[in-house]
Amino acid sequence: MRNFKNFISNLAKIADFSLKENSIFLGLMLGIVAFVVNVIIGYLLYFAFELDYIGSATKLASSNIFFIFFVILVAPFLEEVFFRGHLQSRISNYFSSDIKGIVVTNVIWCSMHMISGIQAPILLFIPGLIFGWLQFRTNSVWASIIPHTVMNILVTILLVFLASEYQY
Repeated sequence: MRNFKNFISNLAKIADFSLKENSIFLGLMLGIVAFVVNVIIGYLLYFAFELDYIGSATKLASSNIFFIFFVILVAPFLEEVFFRGHLQSRISNYFSSDIKGIVVTNVIWCSMHMISGIQAPILLFIPGLIFGWLQFRTNSVWASIIPHTVMNILVTILLVFLASEYQY
């Protein structure tokens, strides 16, 4: 029990977890915007460069419940706590610029997603800027966790739906 209390105490030191009413609404709306941007960029990449992100992602999303659970709940929380809650403030302080902090953190966050292919960082760049701006604007990590989660839920639903239509 003591380790759990220490964990929670340390987590609170990493990021501000205060939840404000405007964070919830703004997070939900911008999560939908991030999803739409993600889909538009995905289709542009597919038609312009024939980068097929949908095929491999739909196969994984439709066949692995752990993947779905991780992408929807675990990844947004852990990524936002570390990248927006911890790293973004440190980088902003280092450069003495909130804009540089948001952009540099986003580049690092997007680079981490290259494990999913070169198209993933391209798809996630604008949504990542939205998440960074929200955390900066509200000073709450929940403001970036909410839209990240909404975006991941919508993308996962889309991928599962497309899996039934897609020829592997």
